[in-house]
Amino acid sequence: MLSARERELLVEHTALEPDLMAGLRRVLPDAGEIGVSLTPGDLDFKVASADWSTVDCGSNGSNVDLATPYVLNCAGGGNIVLNAAQTGDYDFVLDATDPAAPELTVSGP
Repeated sequence: MLSARERELLVEHTALEPDLMAGLRRVLPDAGEIGVSLTPGDLDFKVASADWSTVDCGSNGSNVDLATPYVLNCAGGGNIVLNAAQTGDYDFVLDATDPAAPELTVSGP
């Protein structure tokens, strides 16, 4: 279970890739979102704090499906995989309301 500070870090310091961290926007006290332009192909990523150890949430064993909440594994999961079927803007919304099961929902074109 994540502490309140870890939830805050999870929302404030989400790292899809290091270059994308600056785009996270808080939408609720325990939720944040980031918009990313992607080209077709697989994107491997994690949701983590900047130090990659305070918060390190990854794959739950399955790939991300668009518009379907994805429960993150914050106990050492590997990279999450999203298959971007087409070029376009994708929104990544992180909901850490339930610190034991933070959810990531990705929507796109």
